[in-house]
Order: sequence, then structure tokens, then C-alpha cells
Amino acid sequence: MSTSRRAWQIFEQRVARFFGSERNPLSGSGAGLTASDSKHPAIYIEAKLRAKSPVHRLFAETEAAARKEGKTPVLALQEKYHAGWLLVCRPEDIHLLSNYAKDYESLSEEEKISEFGKKMVVDRNTGL
Repeated sequence: MSTSRRAWQIFEQRVARFFGSERNPLSGSGAGLTASDSKHPAIYIEAKLRAKSPVHRLFAETEAAARKEGKTPVLALQEKYHAGWLLVCRPEDIHLLSNYAKDYESLSEEEKISEFGKKMVVDRNTGL
């Protein structure tokens, strides 16, 4: 069953607003200034609405186990033989989790490579 155009547009708008932005109605390959799903000046957002996702199933298992222990769930994913990893959490938990995360900027270059698998260089003004 396909997802209606309006449903994914509403989802894109919800995600953009979460980050203090608006949905970019002209996103994608034919986009003007950005192909991002939002008009945010520093964050590139790709919002995907799917009927099913293996990541959602993994997160549901993680969430159930975390709730039993009274903890906040975080799913960490890494592909074998690839540098870097992804974190999956609920939007309402992102502020709480940021309090526990290491301050990336305070780490030495060696610690950044050791802790995160590759050197990450991000310009905080542009997000690039």
C-alpha cells in the first residue's frame, strides 16, 4: 500500500518544525537552493515515511528493554567495515540525551578518531 502525498508532506513539516524550520516544498533532485526536506540553514533533513522499517523494529526492542529498567532508549547502528555510526532515539528524548553525550568539541583529534571511528569536521555555522 502506498503512502499518500499529503501524509509524507505532513511528516516532513513536523520534522522541519521540530528543528525550528519549515518544510521545503521543492526538495529533491529538482530543488533550487537545497535538496533538503527543510529550509533550515544548518541542518540537512531527509524525512522518510515508511509503512515498515527494520530500524523501527530494532528500536522497539531496545525501547521495551530500556523501559523495563527505567532508562532512555538509544539504538546505535554501524555497518561493518564502515567508519562512523548512527544513533536512533525518540525526538522527545534528544535534549535529555544531549546532556549525557561527550562534548565532541573538547576532545583531542586522537580521541575524536578513537571514539567516533573517523575524524569529523563540522563547521558549526554552516553545519558542513
